[in-house]
Amino acid sequence: MTNSRQKGKVGERQAARRIRELFGTPAKRTQQNCGAAGDADLAPDSIPGFHVEVKYIGAIAAYAMLERFEAVLTKSRGTAALDYLRQATDDAKGRTPVVMLRQNGSKRWAFLLWDTDFKDIIDAAQGATARTEAQATALP
Repeated sequence: MTNSRQKGKVGERQAARRIRELFGTPAKRTQQNCGAAGDADLAPDSIPGFHVEVKYIGAIAAYAMLERFEAVLTKSRGTAALDYLRQATDDAKGRTPVVMLRQNGSKRWAFLLWDTDFKDIIDAAQGATARTEAQATALP
């Protein structure tokens, strides 16, 4: 097994652990046979409704810019960060594509998703908040 494949597996296990910590779901990496096309890196029940690709790479030039809210369009080892999201989109099969990115040595993960998908998540959260508030005011 090549070093990059081993590093990928380690990154996927760490991403699954982080998803379990954040959401309490039974996140685990997908058993992949030679990188079968269309398989997410994390199992579908890791974050229900989402197709999760994991990228644990040496350097993410754009990662350092995230805190300054700059574009995530720079190149990393010849692959644009948005190419990872395009791959996830192509393979998502009706689920929301998301890419978990982490630079080697970093402790924090970044989540990359399309603007319309982010809007859908915010709209759903605001709708849930409004329903909860309406229920609270309806109590006797």
